[in-house]
Amino acid sequence: MKLKRTWAALPQKDRMRWLVVVTAMVVGLYGLLLYPSSIKDLTKSKAMVARRLDRIERRARVPDVDAAAASRLQNRAAQLDRQRTDLETRLQAVAGRFITGSDPEARQTLLLELNTLAEATGIRLEKQGDELGRRGARELVDRESGRPYMHVVGAGDYWSLLAFLKGMGNLDYATAPLGLQLNLGGGERLSIKIDVAL
Repeated sequence: MKLKRTWAALPQKDRMRWLVVVTAMVVGLYGLLLYPSSIKDLTKSKAMVARRLDRIERRARVPDVDAAAASRLQNRAAQLDRQRTDLETRLQAVAGRFITGSDPEARQTLLLELNTLAEATGIRLEKQGDELGRRGARELVDRESGRPYMHVVGAGDYWSLLAFLKGMGNLDYATAPLGLQLNLGGGERLSIKIDVAL
């Protein structure tokens, strides 16, 4: 109750400043904690599959052995084959959440999901997609990660923005906010610009 009274006693400008600071911290933590772990899991899974395939190929050479040893080797080969299949399935599950730069259908699906998420959370989207220049649309690529990204521009209140950012983790394709710019619009509305990594 004391916190609520203190919050109500703050001037509108201070309240907005606190909301922007807290939002920036939430977005920063999301970008620093969740997105790098997804990339790390993808790289780790690829390396693990390659290592296992190499081991399976090296162990597949069967020397001249007796029937009992051959039976054990066959059982071990079947077990390794099951492990390889499991690892490939996990790799496909992780890799399937990332959009390749040359897949316009996946980008359209992601745009539709972002629109649906914005509508459900109360964010009014004004613009989304790649950067438009004199020569038409230009795909944006992050210099550090090499992943494509796009601009999402809209308006909404603070709580709608938090719900939108949280909902980004539940989309079919992996996304993460690279940057967030907030400006105070009319009344309680914020003007929002998010760079979303695909």
